[in-house]
Amino acid sequence: MCGRVRKVSLLQFQARVNGRTAHVKIFPNRVVWTVAGASSRTEMVPVVAISAIMTGKTANSKWSLVVLTNGKMIEFVVDKAIAEQAAPILQELIAEQAAPVDI
Repeated sequence: MCGRVRKVSLLQFQARVNGRTAHVKIFPNRVVWTVAGASSRTEMVPVVAISAIMTGKTANSKWSLVVLTNGKMIEFVVDKAIAEQAAPILQELIAEQAAPVDI
C-alpha cells in the first residue's frame, strides 16, 4: 500500500484532550483526533513517532490514555473500557513498526 492512505480505522472513540471533546481514530499507521469547538482542528501522530503508551486512573473516575512521542505527550481522558481496548492496539502497532522487515 505504498503511497496510499489507509482509510479503515481500527478503533474510534470520544475523549477529552486538554479539556475539550475530541473524536479519536486509531489507524494502522497513525492516530488522528479532531477537537470540537468554535475553532475545530484535526491533529495526527504517526505510529512510528510513538515511543510509549501509558494508562492510569484520573481523579474524576475516568482513565488517562497517554501517547508519548519524542517531543509531545498527548493525554486522552476516556472511560476505563476504552483505555483497556486502545492501549494494547497501540502497543501492538508500535511493536510491528519496530520489528525487522524481511527482504
